[in-house]
Amino acid sequence: MGLGLVTAAVRERGPGSLAEPVTLVTRGLHSRSRNPMYVGCCLVQVGLACVTRNAWMLAFSPVSAALLHQSILREEHVLHERFGVEYDSYAAEVPRYW
Repeated sequence: MGLGLVTAAVRERGPGSLAEPVTLVTRGLHSRSRNPMYVGCCLVQVGLACVTRNAWMLAFSPVSAALLHQSILREEHVLHERFGVEYDSYAAEVPRYW
């Protein structure tokens, strides 16, 4: 499920740099979550931990999620700077995660 979510979110986003977006994607999965790729990555980690029965990986998943959250906060600042009111409206309507 996590890998499918990441794959679908990347397809929706289209080509281009993640660091320098030229358009604000608000359709599909991005209309339900502002960060479906990151949600998918967290699900992949938890899923792999369960499948491999790796308690360390599972125990580290909250730390991983916290680090991703910090990255997301920085990214949101960049998106606000780049897209202004358009991003602010989107952020007010769509939850950060789910």
